[in-house]
Amino acid sequence: MNSLNHTPILPQQTTQGSQAPQQTSVIINDSNLWANLPNELKERPQWVVSGASKAPLYVVDGYAVPAKSNDPTTWMNFNDACTFAWNNRGRVTSHTDKHGIEVKQQGYSIGYMLSAEDPFTCIDLDIKADTPQEQCDRASSIIKTLNSYTEYSQSGKGFHIWVYGNIGKGLRRDNVEIYSQERFIICTGNTLKSEPIKYKKDILDNMVSQLQDEKGKFEPLPDQPQIESDDSIMEKAWNAGNKEKFQALWFADLDNDSEAIGLDHSQADLSLIQMLAFYTNNNDQLIRLWHKSNLGKRIKANRKDYIESTIRKARQNQAHDEYEANIGKKIADNLLARYNAQKPIGINKFIPTNLLDVMNRPPMEWFVQGVLPKKGLATIYGLPATGKSFLMLDLLFAICKGEEWFGMKTKQSKVAYINLEDIHGMGNRLHAYQERKGLIPDNDFLYYEISLNFKEKDHVEELINSIKEYAPNCGLVCIDTLAQSANGIDENSSTDMGMVIGKLKKLSSELNCLVLIVHHSGKIQGSGMRGHSSLLGAVDCAIEISSNGSTKKWNIAKSKNGANDIERQFHLEPIPLGMDEDGNPISSAVVTPVIDIQAMNNHNKILEDQNEDVNKDKCILQVIHENPASLQKDWAVLLAFSPDKMSRKKNSLIEKGYLTENGKTVTLTPKGLDLIKI
Repeated sequence: MNSLNHTPILPQQTTQGSQAPQQTSVIINDSNLWANLPNELKERPQWVVSGASKAPLYVVDGYAVPAKSNDPTTWMNFNDACTFAWNNRGRVTSHTDKHGIEVKQQGYSIGYMLSAEDPFTCIDLDIKADTPQEQCDRASSIIKTLNSYTEYSQSGKGFHIWVYGNIGKGLRRDNVEIYSQERFIICTGNTLKSEPIKYKKDILDNMVSQLQDEKGKFEPLPDQPQIESDDSIMEKAWNAGNKEKFQALWFADLDNDSEAIGLDHSQADLSLIQMLAFYTNNNDQLIRLWHKSNLGKRIKANRKDYIESTIRKARQNQAHDEYEANIGKKIADNLLARYNAQKPIGINKFIPTNLLDVMNRPPMEWFVQGVLPKKGLATIYGLPATGKSFLMLDLLFAICKGEEWFGMKTKQSKVAYINLEDIHGMGNRLHAYQERKGLIPDNDFLYYEISLNFKEKDHVEELINSIKEYAPNCGLVCIDTLAQSANGIDENSSTDMGMVIGKLKKLSSELNCLVLIVHHSGKIQGSGMRGHSSLLGAVDCAIEISSNGSTKKWNIAKSKNGANDIERQFHLEPIPLGMDEDGNPISSAVVTPVIDIQAMNNHNKILEDQNEDVNKDKCILQVIHENPASLQKDWAVLLAFSPDKMSRKKNSLIEKGYLTENGKTVTLTPKGLDLIKI
């Protein structure tokens, strides 16, 4: 059974030998569909129009004149292109193609001019009446795997798939074309998949690498015995989907039709022979049929050397076409493998973890010691107007720059900030920060203004791919706010919140980073985070922000492995930024800590105590490491410990994973060896 019966993406195609419906000579645009085009495309001034010739045009003084794919001054914005096309919707343009067939079009099409400066790629799947079924199946596989915005082409048979990613120069093989720059694409809005434009660079790269495979040198297909009669071959060719071209070549007037057929005589010979060669593998029959055409009656067409070279070229091209088909199948198989790889496989994914491996894990790492861990999930939450976003931005910049934050050391890292809420105020906040605290860390700060929604199936995967490309080794991803990233969910539902938590954990796991979420508290200050309690249970750290007049405070509401008694006060210091065009003052604010010497001393004392314990452990490990053949009582003498204290210390180091004991032999674990090297 044909695979297209299972996947109703493409219309059923006729084979070359069957009767195909004749294409209409008039193309009519439906401007009502243009509203369906993705906003990302409509927002860019890269639009043109086209008539029956499909050549790009732009408007000058009310007239459509030729546009250039490498000259942005000849492009328009979306509204201007649509307006011109609408105002001229009744006009009919005509064009005679290279086969002498006149094509008419009512009104103008609109189209997008791809450029190296934009982030888009268009995959053009060309489907015609005589397109082989395997190429149709390949197109189905590509559409399914990319799962991005897809629309029908102007003919209503082919498809255009739009994705994020750039491949540089365009590529073509069989019915698959891929373009990222200097290419005009007619846009219909006649959607097959109304998905958002997806980030698919990894799949694009895979397709490109296969489209660029070496073609090699091809031996002509061998001559084989005749199977069908001349009349049977002619009947198939005469009624195939490309019959107009075949008939134009068959009846070509050698004196007048070179322009109509768009080829010189030798090219026309080869083109006609290749059409006939599709139906017969016998060279004598092929030559006999060729010589019945007007082209074959020329003196040159009866020269032995010319006959042999032309037949050889035609059979070489057939061999190359078979190669191309195999490459196409390879692409489709790989795409299908990627699609199937997303499905569950029948292996046991629950594997127990060795306890020694757990004990040998390195110590927990922190962005802010005792406050913000380097892995997992964390949240900053509070009522509106308590300074959540200001505090969060101050924290992110401190980590980006590796600077102290509220008197506490930070570990420097790249940061990705997904701003889903106060986009319009972001510019002023950046100016205020730079005015008071120095240059913003642009190189290590990845900033997004996107429509992220965890309810959408592919959004998290696309965000992960984007961050991997633009900020490798990004250590912290901040989402501001949770409500905007999960628009439409019931925050009090355990099911909906569980879905969001799953997406957040996937983001953290795939990027090996901390995901920091800005969230709202309940209606009353101190009532905890808004929504289902499963969120508080899932995070490793929760920072609560409260406000008492102009003085604001953050404190640790939850820390799985840090201190729970840390709190700091701060003000939002107003920063004037000048005047607007109406003379009104413009301002923003920055976070200014209220110095609490006692709180800082308490925090530093905790760190000092922790460091002192580590130094004592290192001293004991060093003695054991340097005296491996000694007895436990000898180590006690060297360390000035009583026998009981030495036994307790040894057992404690074993519990911490620094030592291992086998009978009477005590040795340092890799974790213990790492500690004494610090």
